[in-house]
Amino acid sequence: MVFEPIHWPQVNARKINEAELARNLDQFLAQLGLSFVAREIKIGAYRLDAIASDSAGALVVIELKTNAAMATLGQLLLYPRALHNALVRSGVTPPSIRAILITTHLDS
Repeated sequence: MVFEPIHWPQVNARKINEAELARNLDQFLAQLGLSFVAREIKIGAYRLDAIASDSAGALVVIELKTNAAMATLGQLLLYPRALHNALVRSGVTPPSIRAILITTHLDS
């Protein structure tokens, strides 16, 4: 897993909530070279915050977090597989799928 921080100087990360992250998702995606696909996708018991695509056609599951939740890593590991399985069940051959965490909280 690769972690690459992205600096967004216009935002005070300590005061932003997930709704604000979602409202500014396009700016984050632009910094990453990604295109928005969908938001708030329900797949079985899971709710994916957003899906984007990259220039190679891969799908990118986006998880937004503004708190330190131990379950975040688990979500990042489960969501791409859940999306892959949902696409297969619907008869679509899934492209490559990866996950990105956009968060205001990182610690060592």
